[in-house]
Amino acid sequence: MMLLKAVHCLPPPRVCQGRLPAFRNCSRVPLGRLLITLVFCLAGTVCEENALGADYYSRQGDWAETMLKARKELLAAGLPDRERLEAASRTWLLVKEDFPVQWDWLLQDGGQDFRHWFGTVDGSAQEKELARKAVAELGDSGGELAQELNRVSRMANASSEGRLLKLYAKACEQRRQQRLQIVLRQAPRIIFTKHHTIRPSFFA
Repeated sequence: MMLLKAVHCLPPPRVCQGRLPAFRNCSRVPLGRLLITLVFCLAGTVCEENALGADYYSRQGDWAETMLKARKELLAAGLPDRERLEAASRTWLLVKEDFPVQWDWLLQDGGQDFRHWFGTVDGSAQEKELARKAVAELGDSGGELAQELNRVSRMANASSEGRLLKLYAKACEQRRQQRLQIVLRQAPRIIFTKHHTIRPSFFA
């Protein structure tokens, strides 16, 4: 952490071509030095922003435990509103790195605003809404999960114990299977590429 805080941006060097009146008296600076200065400046900024969320984030046994632990640590820090919001936003991005699939589910059902969940004392309302949306998309096949959602929603500790998040994950897994079945019916042959797709490309 001390290493990250020690990274500071140097004053931007003055670059001059000696052509415009405003720059006639400007000293010339090698382009290489300018680029190196900009790289260190950007690196320091990104590192410190990531550190803001990393202070309260650590990967746990599963996705739901990681989410709940991060929120608990962030709230326990007692940060002012602005700093808490910034830390919640960084934590949201750290979850993306460790759990990209689940993060995408949250983005689908909760949008970017779900990042505020990390700074909310009681996130049960947001969790219920996530689960409700995912279960509703299942239609008739989600009957059992709908009953489980009604039962879990009445539990006082459903949020703190991760019951709602785990139920939401189950619904998303089932929804994902349904979506893949549709894809396989429409495109039974799937091509896997080892490298990045060359763009523009057209796969008929």
